[in-house]
Amino acid sequence: MSHTPFVDHLKGLPPAQADLELRSLDAAQGELALFVRALTSRLRARRDYELVQAWMAVFLRLHGAAAVAVADAGGGSGGGDGDMTDEENGQNDFAAALAEWRAVQEEERRRLDALVGYCGGVVGFLRSPRG
Repeated sequence: MSHTPFVDHLKGLPPAQADLELRSLDAAQGELALFVRALTSRLRARRDYELVQAWMAVFLRLHGAAAVAVADAGGGSGGGDGDMTDEENGQNDFAAALAEWRAVQEEERRRLDALVGYCGGVVGFLRSPRG
């Protein structure tokens, strides 16, 4: 599933409108998990890292209580009896989306740290006197 049209739409919104869109995400409809998955797809595509970080900060400011509740509930696991409610399924999906985002974000952060370190080394080499 491509999230590019959604992300492009969100990128084109003024900050106040983007904030309103994030506020209007409905946990009951699974929109929190979908939003996190859209951000994860941008990280995987190695696109918009800073924007993803900013949007996630706003998302967590607005929906952090829901994320903490899902984490505290162990992802909404329903005891493993197979008779999970739609709400528990939604919580599991949200918890899985957050875990996936965290892993991909950490991987991308490490990659960017390595690139910054490499660039710093190149700049240091170019600045060093040769003679």
